[in-house]
Amino acid sequence: MRLISRVFMFLLLVLSSVCVAETYNMETQFITPIKLPSKLVSLVNEHLDSPFERSGCAASLRQSLEASFVRLSPTDKLSILVKPAESCLCGAHTCSFWIIRQCGSSYCFAGHLHAHSIEINKATLLNDYYGLTGLPGGAASSEATHFLFDGTSYIEKKIGLKKIK
Repeated sequence: MRLISRVFMFLLLVLSSVCVAETYNMETQFITPIKLPSKLVSLVNEHLDSPFERSGCAASLRQSLEASFVRLSPTDKLSILVKPAESCLCGAHTCSFWIIRQCGSSYCFAGHLHAHSIEINKATLLNDYYGLTGLPGGAASSEATHFLFDGTSYIEKKIGLKKIK
């Protein structure tokens, strides 16, 4: 009986890691980047932390960003994850990540997260969008931050080990 329990726990661990396999790192370029339309660059610009966030960047904001389509929902809707392409937009161990989701035939802003890496948690679903986990960087930070979709945007939530459906 004990062996069956251990095998079950091992399989559960393997399956949960398969479900949470998509991670985007501040230091790694997107595998399939897209050219961010000017309209969406303006949307990101509205959500920069401050006007000084870009002060060290020589290039235009559009050149300082990179973007990729990501699946944040089990439906056919694609979202866009935007992150800095240059370290001038980042801190020592974290960068901003911006999420733009499909809203009808257009796109709208859906969140601004600070992390070293963003993990799409396909085991957590709320309002038809997967949960996100912001993973810390550096030795000083140790806690992951969880973000859930409230129907409009991703907001930080303190969650335990429960899966939200």
